[in-house]
Amino acid sequence: MLLRNIYNCLFHLVSAPPQINQDASPTPIYSFVGNRKSVDITCTFYGYPVPTVIMRNENGTEIAQGNSTASYTISGTTEDDFGTFNCTADSPDGKAEYLVELRKAGTHLYMYSEETDFSDSMSLERMKTKFKERIRLVYSLFMGALVIQLS
Repeated sequence: MLLRNIYNCLFHLVSAPPQINQDASPTPIYSFVGNRKSVDITCTFYGYPVPTVIMRNENGTEIAQGNSTASYTISGTTEDDFGTFNCTADSPDGKAEYLVELRKAGTHLYMYSEETDFSDSMSLERMKTKFKERIRLVYSLFMGALVIQLS
């Protein structure tokens, strides 16, 4: 009987409600329309017992489910993919929510990749000269390509 009471006491000490693991659940995530690289949207929660995680899109449709982690992969980003994804973790010890946002990297993007024929493209130096102050961000390697965002 004493051993059973000790076990019950230890069990209650190690239980914990769900909490988001922010390092494993980045937000916001940036992409662009026509991106050929896959974009992973992930929600990972701590907790004991292990929580069940459900991810829903902005329409409330369930798109992923898992134990402690829900992950959704978008291949070939389209305009409809951008928005906020709601992750809910549920366990006997509680419930937690977390929002992951997929944002557009910019409204005007010029992409240079290994496949770009630079003889037909404007060089970065010419772009700087032509657009001057309009260049806000230059992603040196964004999803495997050089991306320049104009304001």
